[in-house]
Amino acid sequence: MIKKLAKDILFWILLLTYIVSYNIYTNFNIPAFKIIGLLSIGGLVGYITNILAIWMLFNPKRKVFGFQGVIPKKRDEIANSTSKIIEEEFINPKSLREFIEKNKENFVNSIIEFLNSKELVIPPLKNITNDRELEKKITKFIFEKIDEEKIWNLIKEKSLSELNIDISEVLINNINNFLDDSSKEKVKEFLISKIKIPIIPIGSFVEPLIDKFFDDVKNDIQQKGKIYNNLKKTIEQKIINRKIEDLLTFEQFKSLITNLKTNIFDVTIKEISILLERKIDIKKLLNYLGLDIEKLLIDIFTKYENRIISLIEKFFEKISFKEIIKEKIESYSLEEMEEVTLKLAKRELRYVEIFGIPLGMLISIFQIIF
Repeated sequence: MIKKLAKDILFWILLLTYIVSYNIYTNFNIPAFKIIGLLSIGGLVGYITNILAIWMLFNPKRKVFGFQGVIPKKRDEIANSTSKIIEEEFINPKSLREFIEKNKENFVNSIIEFLNSKELVIPPLKNITNDRELEKKITKFIFEKIDEEKIWNLIKEKSLSELNIDISEVLINNINNFLDDSSKEKVKEFLISKIKIPIIPIGSFVEPLIDKFFDDVKNDIQQKGKIYNNLKKTIEQKIINRKIEDLLTFEQFKSLITNLKTNIFDVTIKEISILLERKIDIKKLLNYLGLDIEKLLIDIFTKYENRIISLIEKFFEKISFKEIIKEKIESYSLEEMEEVTLKLAKRELRYVEIFGIPLGMLISIFQIIF
């Protein structure tokens, strides 16, 4: 406090005014300077009294002859009452709900700004799970969702044309693949076994004819000629417009799907395993899916606004702001508490100090009058 007064201009003005006025009045007996002296000493006493009162809020910090500053002495009570008032009046789930409701657009924009400014990457799922067979479980889960009966009921009344399946190309290409040397030999053997003429070597006549036939058919199919078009037309007439259930039984279809699942199970596990070892870039994923992050967030917040706010409210209900504030206040040293208080109310406390001057002068005026 002494250091403060030593640097205080008002203190020195009042003190010098009193000393000068007192000396002039003493030496020259001028009544006006007596009044000025009394006013200045009254103002000085009021000023010092208020400075002392504020100083005594924090000092002495430790007990001296049984005396201690108000704030150090009542520290626990102040921490309790302050934290209680702040929680009840300012920071609580209700006030947070009101704040979010009033600032929901800013809330959404802040999330969007965060998403656009950061690289949002989820670490590889294999790194955040203890399940070493996660890929198998995912694959099994996917395959179990393939319901053969439901699929069958969806497609059995459909024709190949309705399902946009051009099976004629597949069948003709497979016919082309069957026209190989082994097929030629089997046809030759069959014809020779069926056509038997004594003395005449049938094989020597049949073989070049069969070779030419096979070559002509293969060339025609490859060039998409007359044979190809006739086959395509025949297949389309006989198969393409028939219903799936006319071509397959449910048991055959079920067996086909089961075989497919069995054959691709291991491949799927490997592919999923590779995916689980990769980082997932959320923004890239959303962009790949053609999703607008901003529109998505606004739609979600608009649709589930009350639920989101209620969720946040319930979350903060579990947090004791009173305990947090109390713990923070109690963690301050007495010096830090004084510094923080003076920072918060520096101007107001200064007004209190200065107000002591006119108050002291007013008391001096009453002394002069009475």
